[in-house]
This record gives sequence, structure tokens and C-alpha cells, in this order.
Amino acid sequence: MRRSVLRLFLIISLKVASQAEDFKHISFHKADSIAASHLGATLKSIPKLSFLLTKDLETDVEKLRSIFMWITTNTSNDHSVYEKNKRKRKQFKNNAEKLQKWNRYILKKNLSKLLKKKKTICTGYAYLLKEMCAHINLQCKIIDGFGRTAGLNTQQLAQPNHSWNAVLLNNKWYVCDPTWASGITNPNTHKLDVELQKGYFLTQPELFIKNHFPENLKWTLLQNNNTTFDSFLEEPLVYGAAFQYKTLNRIPKKMFHTVTKKERIPFHIQPLEPAAIDQVHLMISTKREHNLIVPKNLVVDQKNIRFDHKFLYRGFYDVHLMIDEKVIMTYVFEVKK
Repeated sequence: MRRSVLRLFLIISLKVASQAEDFKHISFHKADSIAASHLGATLKSIPKLSFLLTKDLETDVEKLRSIFMWITTNTSNDHSVYEKNKRKRKQFKNNAEKLQKWNRYILKKNLSKLLKKKKTICTGYAYLLKEMCAHINLQCKIIDGFGRTAGLNTQQLAQPNHSWNAVLLNNKWYVCDPTWASGITNPNTHKLDVELQKGYFLTQPELFIKNHFPENLKWTLLQNNNTTFDSFLEEPLVYGAAFQYKTLNRIPKKMFHTVTKKERIPFHIQPLEPAAIDQVHLMISTKREHNLIVPKNLVVDQKNIRFDHKFLYRGFYDVHLMIDEKVIMTYVFEVKK
């Protein structure tokens, strides 16, 4: 159901505090190659593996990249443990003693399974990155907070459900998420897609905050952060491809909307870096059908992607914004008479 659209070349001059831009002069080819050369290595000796992954690299950021890439390509997400942990934490949310006991138990079991089978959940990914960084004298912290995914009911997001990392490079903190870099939830099937998402490595803080909200707000790494937890939950849902293309949502600002038939709904997407985009589509879904369309009044300049849409019929619609056949973000519309 593909429809052609003009190839869009976005040469963005927007001035932003991009973390990846700090290292644009560095090629990660060697670091990625070294990580690939140790595919399938065991975790019997974390110090030895950390040394092998970094000994031939000169800069700290290359060493971090090699470790990060090895973790994301050699460790698998234990979805069954994740679901069980989510159920137990919900069950014990009003019983601090039982919750603490469960957390100790699942942490011990999770780490044991990680070292033996290289299967884990987010805490294991974050722990492993922290441990491997420690063996090469890189300061790395585990950041606990709230992560938004396609399969998550945000109304039930009452306690932290995700962990990621902050790493100190050249006296500056950077964020990354090895868990989601190794695979993310498909918005259509709600199942885990094992596809490497490099956009979660040294992610821009203003993009990272769109689906990562830390318990301690200093780890947003934003100089002027006015994001509240409530506004975080109201944001459109963003996916790994948004991190790949480094795109920020500007309009509509929220995920859920009530509109009327034939009402003009403007969309404004702001890329943070130069990008070459083949296609921009909307996937509009109901319970009965999915329609892939080219947006109306599509306009591109050096800093923006703009278009609009009108619904002709009443009902509930999931609207997925797609770039190059990848879902960037999702909105939900109730269309009334």
C-alpha cells in the first residue's frame, strides 16, 4: 500500500544541546567491529571481557560504544520475567515489606540468569553496563524511573518501571538505554521486536525525556526542564525510530484528543539533526481497518515537517506517524459529530 512522495532532504540548522554531536568527529566503526568480533562471548569473567572489548580503543566514548554494542547484541530481554515482576510489584505496591523482599529476590535471580544465560530485564542491562564501565574506569550510574512503551497503560504507571544509565565522559553526563537499544515493542503487534536501536546511545536529553522520566529530575540532564510527570504521561507515544531520526513532536502536544468531523488538525514535527527522509505517511487505524495515507498539505523547510489531517467520519482512531515505513509516534483521536 505504498504511495510515492517526494524525497525530502532536511538540512537542519537548529541549535540544540545534542549529546551525540559532541562526538560527531569520532567514527564508531572500529568499536562496533570489536564488539561484533566477540559475538557469543560468555559473562564468566566480566573484567576480562571488558578488557578485550576496549583494549585497542583510544577514547572513552569508543570504549563505551564497544561495551554498549556488545551488551545490546548479546543479551536478550527476558519478557516473561518482566511480566512477572510487573505483576508482583503491582500486587505488593501497598505492602512495603513484601515489596522490598520481592525486589531483593528478583534482583538476585535476575543477575544469576544474566550471568548464566545472558537473559535479563532492564535492571540487568543497566547493571551490566555499569559493571563493565567500572572495569575500564568509566563512571556510570543506574537511573531508575518511568518508561513509556506501546503496551503500557499509563493510568497504571504509579511506580518506577524502568532503569537505564548515565555515563560520565569528558566531565559531562550522557544518557543511554541498553535495554531498549536491544529491541522495542512493536506498536502494531505489541510484541518485542529484536532490532537494534542505536538512537538510544548518547541520546539528546530533550528527546530522551519523551519516554524516560527519572525519579531524580537532575538526570533529565536538561538545563531548563519544565516537564512534569503528568505532562510526561500526556505526551504522544514515541518509538525507537523517533530516536533514529531524532524527531521531536511539537503539535499536537498530547496523545489523546477529541475533535469533530472535518476539523483541520495540524501536525508539526521538528527534527533535531539533518536527515534524509524518503517517505512520510500516516497509518490510521480502527478496530476494523488500517489505512496508509500520504498527509495533506505536506510542507518541509529547514527546521520542520508540517501537514494536516481531517477525519470524515465519527469514531475512535489510532494515528501512527511513519517515516520511511517506521512508526515514529502515535496519537489517539475520538471524532465526534
